Amino acid sequence: MFDRIESTVRLGRGIARITAGALVGAAAQNAECSARIMHDIGMRDAVVVTSADHIDRAAALFGDAGSAVVARVTPEQVPPLAWNFGPTP
Repeated sequence: MFDRIESTVRLGRGIARITAGALVGAAAQNAECSARIMHDIGMRDAVVVTSADHIDRAAALFGDAGSAVVARVTPEQVPPLAWNFGPTP
């Protein structure tokens, strides 16, 4: 997870926009943990990013946990240009 945070910062996104939670094993636990963190920092809306075969279930779990899912994204939906955006590591 921390490799992803470092990559995000290297790509120019501000560290203040990143909130890391505890590592959990199950999707339902992840959704519940994320919903608690979001509530604690005053956020309501979630963008769920995961694989295509898991996106429907993940979005439903986040909704069940109380997060308003405002967007769902899979790697297959990201245009190739977006993958190459930002400084090269």
